[in-house]
Amino acid sequence: MNRRKFLSTSAATATLALARPVFGKKAGSATLTHKQRVDRALRGQDLDRPPFTFYHHYKRASAQLEAQDHLEFHRTYNTDIVKVMNDFDYPPVHDRQMV
Repeated sequence: MNRRKFLSTSAATATLALARPVFGKKAGSATLTHKQRVDRALRGQDLDRPPFTFYHHYKRASAQLEAQDHLEFHRTYNTDIVKVMNDFDYPPVHDRQMV
């Protein structure tokens, strides 16, 4: 099993485990948005479930491809927090002037 498959499988398993309400969810109560869930967790208030995130370095050839991978992961696993792992130089190496 390669790293990407392991991480994807782990995230899917964690998402399924968190899918059923375990924290203060009352019958008929509304589900929180990602932002509401994180904000309430930071304030120590009741939650429908704990905020969930998972991330890793994609090591893609371009920043565009890397951004697409992050967004696809967020949309697929419905994470509450998106942490972008930027592995690219800023400014790009080809934009730097030689001193």
